[in-house]
Amino acid sequence: MLFVSGAASAQRPTKEQIQAVLEDFCQLNYDKAFSPKQYIENTLIVDSLKFNEEFKIISVKGKHSYRGQALPFIGRQSHTNVDYKAEIFVLEKSVKVKFWKWYEADMGSEGHWEGPCENFMFPE
Repeated sequence: MLFVSGAASAQRPTKEQIQAVLEDFCQLNYDKAFSPKQYIENTLIVDSLKFNEEFKIISVKGKHSYRGQALPFIGRQSHTNVDYKAEIFVLEKSVKVKFWKWYEADMGSEGHWEGPCENFMFPE
């Protein structure tokens, strides 16, 4: 993860490590935070990373997929390659993740950011 022996790593995490943290985060938190939408596992892609070394914040942008609200006679529509943005705060013994998803425009509203969904992730 982003940890070394219980302390935050001094090295920059890799794109793959960031993606793994966000994947775990979405599997654990997304459905509750964005209900009735459901995260589709293993669809999260990291497109860009920005590191703020001074404040130990990693800003992430990318794409993901989710199932929308169940509608009568239609069921759940899948939304693919939807934008997300996240901030990962590297703390001494954990990371705090804030995650926003793009809400695609529909007949009832314009597109906008939903969130943040936020929680702490701890090393295994």
